[in-house]
Amino acid sequence: MNTSCNGTTASNLLDFADLESFGQNNFSKEIEDVDCVLKFIEDKIEFYGGNPNEIYLIGHSRGGGIAVLMAQRNNKIKKLITWASVASFDYFFNTIDIAKWKSDGVVYTYNSRTQQNMPLYYNFYENYIENYSNLNVLKSASEFDKDWLIVHGKNDESVSVSAAYELKNQNANTKLHIVKDANHTFGGKHPYTEKELPQESIELINKSIEFLKL
Repeated sequence: MNTSCNGTTASNLLDFADLESFGQNNFSKEIEDVDCVLKFIEDKIEFYGGNPNEIYLIGHSRGGGIAVLMAQRNNKIKKLITWASVASFDYFFNTIDIAKWKSDGVVYTYNSRTQQNMPLYYNFYENYIENYSNLNVLKSASEFDKDWLIVHGKNDESVSVSAAYELKNQNANTKLHIVKDANHTFGGKHPYTEKELPQESIELINKSIEFLKL
């Protein structure tokens, strides 16, 4: 799913057509969006022929952290899969001059694919600090009591594979699978024009399906 402030629009799902919306995003909004979708699924799943006892959540990268938080809070989620997930959201602020961000009110990051300067307003950081205890991924990981598969690329250039081990060490219920030679996107890229999936992505998908069928 796309969260409401991810910068895309209904008419343009691939590019960042709404930079103002992107700039107003924060972790709490993303959680609210996922919660909204989950509530819809819970209400409608039987109508659409689904099984209310088979609601599973998958999250990648930063979305993996959100998925951990949501899975711990919602007992209707029976299985969790995280792909190249972060173990903490602190990383997001490590390279930002917080004092300057506060003074300017906005910070920009350059997107090399779209060649856009992506804005992020200071309220993103304020929201994180105000809700820090509720956004603690490792704490939620330690409290999650259902089946969980962690998949991570050994050569992840964005989120170190050490994050997978941090999450694994928090919870005995987890299964950990490291994909050899895989990067952060498991060989994928955007736009993806090849007819066949990368081998790393095939391994990721097969492991995930195998886990969900258990």
